[in-house]
Order: sequence, then C-alpha cells, then structure tokens
Amino acid sequence: VQGGAVEFSWAIRSVDGSDHGCEETKDNSAPSVSIDKIRICWDSAETPNQGCAEAQSREFDCDQAQAASNFEIAPGPTRFFLEPLCADGNPADPLSYQRPADIVRESRTGQITTLGALLLIVRDQNCELPGGCACVP
Repeated sequence: VQGGAVEFSWAIRSVDGSDHGCEETKDNSAPSVSIDKIRICWDSAETPNQGCAEAQSREFDCDQAQAASNFEIAPGPTRFFLEPLCADGNPADPLSYQRPADIVRESRTGQITTLGALLLIVRDQNCELPGGCACVP
C-alpha cells in the first residue's frame, strides 16, 4: 500500500437530460457519440495542476460505470476530476461536455476515498457549436 485509493461511479446524460450510453446511435446510423474510457485524475489540492498527469490518473472502460484506483494516491488534501476519453485515446473537447466541479477530499494511506456517483453531460446535438459533439468518430 503506497497511498490512498479512490472509488466512484458515473452516469452519462445528453444535454436534454435523457440517458446516454457510452456509444449512442441515432436513427440506426453510425454512432454519433462514442466514449471509450473515463479517466479519473487527481493532484494536490494545495498546488493543483491545470491538466491530468499520467502518473496521477487511471482510465476505466466507459461501460463499467464504476471503478476504483489502486492504493497509490499521496496522502493529503486531493483534488479529483473526471474526463471522457474518445476511441483515439484523446480527451473529448472540454466544450463538448460538462463534468462535475472538482472534488476535494482528504486522501489517507490505506483508506478508500469515495466520490459517489458523478454525472457527465455530453453534447450529442448541435455539433456545429464550438467544441462540436463529444467523441464523434
């Protein structure tokens, strides 16, 4: 055990509030939105980074809808945030989705920090707007 762990679950909704899977097909056509993975990121709440460092994040298959990291998070006040990843491995354009505000919790060695259920709202209509639609293949 090298630190604390984090557990959480997620749900994805469309801007209109309807349930949205990781891969959503409209009118029997090609998928309009295809989210491959969900990445949980963390850093020190006292000196937060602007992005998601590879050593301070874990990726999970989107269809899992819940996950937990290893015991690897340094103890202390920790900022957590999510981002959806597209099939190419890149994060969705930040303008194409809404995520919960950063969550700050105290991480403790050997303990699990529970974030609860987190909601991602993805744009799957009006793709001409800045940022387009989330993870359109």
